[in-house]
Amino acid sequence: TGLFITGGLGFTVLTDLWRERRLSRLSLHSKLTLTGTLILAVGAWLLIMAFEWTNGTTLAAVDSGSRPWLAWFVAVVPRSAGFSVVDMSSLYAPSVLLVMFLIFIGGGSNSTASGIKVSTFMVVVLATRAFLTGRRRPTAFRRTVSLDSVFRAYTVVVLSMLMVMLGCFLLVILEPEMKPMDVLFEGFSAFGTAGLSRGITEDLSKPSQAILMVLMFAGRIGPLALAFSLARPRAVKLRYVEDQVQIG
Repeated sequence: TGLFITGGLGFTVLTDLWRERRLSRLSLHSKLTLTGTLILAVGAWLLIMAFEWTNGTTLAAVDSGSRPWLAWFVAVVPRSAGFSVVDMSSLYAPSVLLVMFLIFIGGGSNSTASGIKVSTFMVVVLATRAFLTGRRRPTAFRRTVSLDSVFRAYTVVVLSMLMVMLGCFLLVILEPEMKPMDVLFEGFSAFGTAGLSRGITEDLSKPSQAILMVLMFAGRIGPLALAFSLARPRAVKLRYVEDQVQIG
């Protein structure tokens, strides 16, 4: 677990840690990635133990002393590695949803992991908190997050959700005889290149497997990079009058 957590931090964070050697001198990106990784790992660990402690096919299959370690492995695997120490099809529904959420977030930017990235998730959380508390700009660790980073974070999240939802929608249509939860899990796992499955991959039709491959490529390249490669960004020389739109 130490190896794939380290690989999931990202080379930018690892380089920053090697150069600075002190947490207080790290960049805002490194601090957000490390903080988010810790919160996600510990939070998922506690939730997996709460959900699966009495599941006889997962945690309860081992002695009580080994269950926390098994829960820890299950909690940190989905974001940057594909090792499976329990049968994913045996997890309770809350655990499956949690694993899909972790797969969607993934690891750190410039890391070996896919997903929307931890820093993106943290920026969205900070921006949401800033709006709810009446602040004009999100802040963390005595630093202000740039508006460009906020726009990029929300763009990545929206594009990623659209890609995954479209892929899962097509999978559900093409595989009506399979359980929706299993099909959704395959779609999320493909986008996050997590390497996890609920055991239905080989039973999928060829079109469904093709959709999974497209999701894997899109998740590995990154939705923002993919969008920039397809779109043609150009400088805007005209600024329109600002107006309000009702939200919520």
